[in-house]
Amino acid sequence: MPAPVDTFESPSRTIARGQLAEYDRVMTAHTEAEDCGMCEAFMELGIQVFHWIIKADHDYRRELYEHPDHHSEAAEKELEALMRGWQSRCQGVFDWAERNAARGFQVTHLEEFRRCAEEATAIVESFDENDGDRVMTEPLIILRDQALLEHQNGETSEFV
Repeated sequence: MPAPVDTFESPSRTIARGQLAEYDRVMTAHTEAEDCGMCEAFMELGIQVFHWIIKADHDYRRELYEHPDHHSEAAEKELEALMRGWQSRCQGVFDWAERNAARGFQVTHLEEFRRCAEEATAIVESFDENDGDRVMTEPLIILRDQALLEHQNGETSEFV
């Protein structure tokens, strides 16, 4: 038996169909905007976490400078693991941000997150370059030596 032919089309039926389509469009836009908002909040939190890891490392290094006998291999390994862990999550966050940008959203915090990710990547690469027989990588050793020479020659200010 053939399907019945729809011969009745009313203005209200046409409007109802259009309104339902608009309702679906608004729901999709809302869901996408909500996803972008979550992405932005996640990046902002990630930036804060990165700065806490840097602060923890700085605090450890300051303690070590003041008390060389407080060296802790466990602390150094944990700080390295924290940085590696943070850096390993960056690509997923960039992918998420790119999906939102492709939808036409301006993704806030992206540039600051990118700067943190670049710094984290450089730090992780320095871990990988360090073959275990020295505390610093070659570029850091050169910078350290230059800073010491400049300080000895009175070309730098005292750190307070």
